[in-house]
Amino acid sequence: MKLFDSFWRSLELNKRERSGMIVLAFILLAIIAAQSIRRQWVYEEESDPRLAMVLIPEPPEDLTILKEESYFPFNPNELADSGWLALGLSEHELQGLRNYMRSGARFQTREDLDRVYSIPDPWLERHADDLRFYPPEVPTVDVDVSDLASAETSMTTEQKPLLELNTADSIDLQELAGVGAYSARKVLRFRDALGGFASAEQLAEVWGLHPEVRTKLIAQVTIDSTLVKRIAIDTAGKRTIAAHPYISWKAAKALVNYRQHHGPFNQLEDIRGCLLVSDSLYRKIEPYLYLHDRRTHPSNGENRP
Repeated sequence: MKLFDSFWRSLELNKRERSGMIVLAFILLAIIAAQSIRRQWVYEEESDPRLAMVLIPEPPEDLTILKEESYFPFNPNELADSGWLALGLSEHELQGLRNYMRSGARFQTREDLDRVYSIPDPWLERHADDLRFYPPEVPTVDVDVSDLASAETSMTTEQKPLLELNTADSIDLQELAGVGAYSARKVLRFRDALGGFASAEQLAEVWGLHPEVRTKLIAQVTIDSTLVKRIAIDTAGKRTIAAHPYISWKAAKALVNYRQHHGPFNQLEDIRGCLLVSDSLYRKIEPYLYLHDRRTHPSNGENRP
């Protein structure tokens, strides 16, 4: 006790200050003890394997919420939206695919999927080996051989009539086999710019029209060239002539200047005297021209005198 009393006296503290120091020491010891107990409890809790099993989250049932792209064999004609999303397509890309399929398109090869503009090429490369194209099941039907000839005759007589392309609208075109809204819009836009189709071969000039769609379309349409809107080449101005997609502004100016210097055209072939009218250009624009003062007027047109 004497040593303890001498320690307090050496600090030169009065009785109240010494009491405060003792209380503070007890508080510090209590805090240290509490921290030690807490660390020990947390360690035992984390090391308990039963608690560890509770803390591990369950995997989500909906695989489409995972950011990691999935890989599995699939038939693009039958895959649901959740499957496309699980394979890595975005909502926007899936919407473009569904719009394409609403036109009645079916996928038989990988090249068919290439025509869907919303599907990125890298995605198609990654999943090329997962594609599965199952042919549709065809029911077996017993047919009497004696009825084959009559059945073939009946199918021929009931064949759908050809569609006249210069009077068809978008709905008419989409009713044809293999033609969707996109292709119909492209064809009609080009037809209106031309003033009508003079031949079915001009479908090859429609920008963005797939060759397979063009082939199917040609087999189902007919062209009435008398419905083509023509330009009166002997009276029309530069702007009217240059409005045709086959004739450039430079060629239109040259035709008008040639007409002014050499007098009126007596026949359509006279325009070949213009240096900018080549043989190939003449063959292309000849169905769209007529002479206003000659008996070569179109049978239908707004350009008749």
